[in-house]
Parts: sequence; C-alpha cells; structure tokens
Amino acid sequence: MAAAFAKRDDDSVDYLFTGRDESAYFDMHIFGEYKTKRGLSFVAESGALNRYKTIKNVNLFEFIADVRHTDLCQYDLVLNDFEPVSAWAAKNPLAFNKPPSCIYV
Repeated sequence: MAAAFAKRDDDSVDYLFTGRDESAYFDMHIFGEYKTKRGLSFVAESGALNRYKTIKNVNLFEFIADVRHTDLCQYDLVLNDFEPVSAWAAKNPLAFNKPPSCIYV
C-alpha cells in the first residue's frame, strides 16, 4: 500500500507505527518519515495470546498519554489495521476539527 501511495501526487500519507521499540523495525524506507509510539503490543506464543506477558509489558499510562497526544486535526481520513493508538485517538471526537472518516483494515 505504501508503494502505491508514494506514486500519487494528489494526496499525502503519514505513517504511525506502534507496539515495539523503534529500533526493532526494519525495511522501513518505503514509509519515508514515519512516526513511532510505544503503544500496545500483544505477546503471542505458539499461536496463542500470552495474557501474563502482554499485561506485564503494557505501560497503561504511556498508552493513554499516546492516545491523548495523537493529534488528528490535520487528517481527513484514518486508515487503521487495528493499531490501537490511532484507533482510540480516532474515536475521540475532540481529536478532529471535523468529523473524520475512519477505515479499519
């Protein structure tokens, strides 16, 4: 999808990645100048959610702060693949100057 958006000159796209340390991302050149936040990440082992490790790794206060400080006022559309920071920020009516269009992919 990023490659297709990069070919267009009639729109601009900003990318936000969450759920892991910024140093853990790789092959990110296609996204240009992207943003990262710690967000929320689920720990899976053997194809199943490990609730204990997931809860242990969650910094709830940082997650709430990330959601509250994700300003979406400049955006007309939010595309989301269940990334929790932008998803929760998009649900906040105060995050937009106008009603947003949200698509959850």
